[in-house]
Amino acid sequence: MVCLSDLGSKGAFAIRCIWQRSHSGVRITADALARGGVWARPYMMKPARLYLVHLVFGWLPPTRCFRIKRDLLRWAGAEVGENVQIASSARFFLTGRLRIGDGTWIGHEVLIVGGEADVTIGANVDVAPRVSIVTGSHELFGVQGRAAGKGFSRPIYIMDGVWIGAATTILGGVVVGRSSMIAAGALVHRDVPAGGVVGGVPARQISMIAHGVADESN
Repeated sequence: MVCLSDLGSKGAFAIRCIWQRSHSGVRITADALARGGVWARPYMMKPARLYLVHLVFGWLPPTRCFRIKRDLLRWAGAEVGENVQIASSARFFLTGRLRIGDGTWIGHEVLIVGGEADVTIGANVDVAPRVSIVTGSHELFGVQGRAAGKGFSRPIYIMDGVWIGAATTILGGVVVGRSSMIAAGALVHRDVPAGGVVGGVPARQISMIAHGVADESN
């Protein structure tokens, strides 16, 4: 679906310019993401470009123009796979690497925020509305008289096939295992096993999903 006609001449011109620049980057595949191999160039998110990306996202229909959104994020420094679908209200505020695998859905008002730590989201992941993925935190009482001390950030890895329920918060240093499910409203501060179902604040394991999840210990 072509959306440029709905944006006016200035909006359409801005998108065309960014789109052309985005094709100079290397696209990610699901296999490459799973291998964690060497990338063609050091992908780091560029805050100034992200600011422009968010402006253009605001002109686009909420659940349309997915190819344009993918190319905009690539232009801003992200590694984005094929058939990734991103709602226009999603926001990205980080300077580390952002990697999103093939076929993943990023829902309405999703927030990915932090410092220099990487965020990796695998292939065929479903991220429901208002999920927060937060890599940054603070040392406790690192500054006299102030509870939030020196800031730091830790990477977050979300493996293939994960389903993240609405209004979930995932904190830095967490690995969410393949084909696991996080219940709506959960606060995830520790690793989630492959095929696990977790929920609550803080999140605790509820059950395991046996179907379609191979034993990763081999």
